[in-house]
Amino acid sequence: MPEIRAIHGLRYDLGHIGSLAEVISPPTAEISPEQRDKLYQRHPANVVRVLTNREEVGDDDSSNRFTRAARFITDWQRQGVLQKDPDPAIYVYHQEFDFQGQSVIRRGFLAGAVLPEQDLSDNYEDAISALDPKNGHLDFFGIKTNPLDALQMLRATHTNVEPAVSIYSDSKRNVQQILENCVATMTPLVAKDEFGVTHRLWPVTDHMVIGEVREAMANCPDRYCYELPHSIAQFYRHELKQVSDLPSNHPAHSVLTAFFELNEPGFACRTQLPLYLNAPQLTSSELTEKLGAYFDTFSYGQGVEIGTQLWDELTELGEFGHFGLYCAADDQWVIASLTEEGMLRMDELYSDRPEAWRYLDRSILEWLIMLDLLETAEPRSTYVEDVESLIKRIRSEDFPEYSMAAIVLPTQPSQLEPLWQPGNPVSEKLLTDPQPVCGLVFNPLK
Repeated sequence: MPEIRAIHGLRYDLGHIGSLAEVISPPTAEISPEQRDKLYQRHPANVVRVLTNREEVGDDDSSNRFTRAARFITDWQRQGVLQKDPDPAIYVYHQEFDFQGQSVIRRGFLAGAVLPEQDLSDNYEDAISALDPKNGHLDFFGIKTNPLDALQMLRATHTNVEPAVSIYSDSKRNVQQILENCVATMTPLVAKDEFGVTHRLWPVTDHMVIGEVREAMANCPDRYCYELPHSIAQFYRHELKQVSDLPSNHPAHSVLTAFFELNEPGFACRTQLPLYLNAPQLTSSELTEKLGAYFDTFSYGQGVEIGTQLWDELTELGEFGHFGLYCAADDQWVIASLTEEGMLRMDELYSDRPEAWRYLDRSILEWLIMLDLLETAEPRSTYVEDVESLIKRIRSEDFPEYSMAAIVLPTQPSQLEPLWQPGNPVSEKLLTDPQPVCGLVFNPLK
């Protein structure tokens, strides 16, 4: 359960910058080198100069992009471009954007998330090594990002700029309503980004309201969907603690985080279509026999290419327990629909698991079809995000020969709510686009 704190945020003074839209930036992983250059040109105080400063000719150990970023924050404060809020605040945050053809507003808030107590002394060096550039992850542009850069930037600037993203479950829908009631008559700060997303921000400094939110959030299970800033903040705090003891109210004990309730609009689970290397080499008729009384089956047709049509039909149907199963042995698709006997079998095998987990299509595919009925204990699988990629992999000579593939509809976020408690199995990847922009609030850690 999250423990949150109000923070003494640094925010842009509109009298100096003119428009907040000129100084915000997407998160690091969404910034291409070309876009960074455009953000540099957009405004001399754009947050990208702190978020991911450019390398310049002549950079060395004493003067480089990290020291420049630190200098920008110092200079902007001295010039009045950035001003520290006089009172600690929680910041109500709305995003307005198009989702599935409709304009929606996703409501949340920015605050400090208290870091868990964790002794990193024994594995600190190994953990730091894991941040090496060669262990980085691919960003939106196929560029390998370097998590160590984020730590070096935090060491230099002592400021959180890019928020972590936490999704929490609030069955009473109480937390956000407390905040909405507080800001109902207040005028927000507004910025529309280059992707058409409108961002609105309201600082809340009322101690009573902050206390209510803290108390309510203490009963709301949460999960991080973007946790790199959270992990980096733990390393940073560990390094500070090696120098001197940190008082309990030190700002480095928390990390800037955007909190959203799971049922806010615009969330979706990632589509994950599996291709299996070591599943049994079954023809469609053999597969039908294996599924037995647990599934109603019929042959959909020949040729992996008709998987696109099958995806459209299953998506339009949108019903629980329907799967498209591809058999490479005879190049046939089979539609399998879970029967009552199949659900009883699922309940019998996995009675120790939460009921909500047993009613996920992905659980049925992986644990009933693959593990129980096809006896594939450790399926070697590759996941793709669309049917076109699935077809390409099966037909291409550049990829291994897959014995089976499956079409399974993505889980709905509402199905995950009963599983949001700590310790419950949730393997679904929740998509939180659009991500919170950077530059609305800076969180100083000195």
